[in-house]
Amino acid sequence: MHLILAHYKGKRIYRLRTDLRNITIGRQPGNDITLEYRGVSSCHATVNFNGPQIYVTDLETLNGTWYDGQKIKKIGQVIPIGDQITIEGVNITFVE
Repeated sequence: MHLILAHYKGKRIYRLRTDLRNITIGRQPGNDITLEYRGVSSCHATVNFNGPQIYVTDLETLNGTWYDGQKIKKIGQVIPIGDQITIEGVNITFVE
């Protein structure tokens, strides 16, 4: 089971507990995590959970998905549990 938290300007806006192996993040309804912010693409990023590893892929978006101050450019950027990515000011933390 995975726990994902999203914060915007210090306020928690999303909490997802899931046992899905793959999730999508984007502005469009139907994504596992829907972020209704102007700079978020319809289908913005994917997250793959493979055992203890988390892999994030930006779907070639204009504004990007950021990790550790850098734009994610490769497919399947490894994100350690406890770390976060940022999409248009929304901080998404992979808690467990």
